[in-house]
Amino acid sequence: MTGWTEWIETFESELAAVIKDEQAREIRAFRKSATWRSVSRHCHDLYRAGWSLPSWDGSLGAEHQMVGSCICNVAAQRLGEDPNDEPWN
Repeated sequence: MTGWTEWIETFESELAAVIKDEQAREIRAFRKSATWRSVSRHCHDLYRAGWSLPSWDGSLGAEHQMVGSCICNVAAQRLGEDPNDEPWN
């Protein structure tokens, strides 16, 4: 695997190209009471197959904190929100 910085940039770029507004709103609602690991699992179960992201190949597992954090970053940006503000962080 490449370094984390490169992986994050690739993953977030791939996700930004396919995430829909409705998915971002659903992730936002879920994040209010969930950890980043839970967000990762939730999105893995609901969206991963449809998103078809080469960088999310399953090698990190379904519940990965970094994946959940990246998903929240992209979803927040999609909604024009700051990923460092509540409920994202």
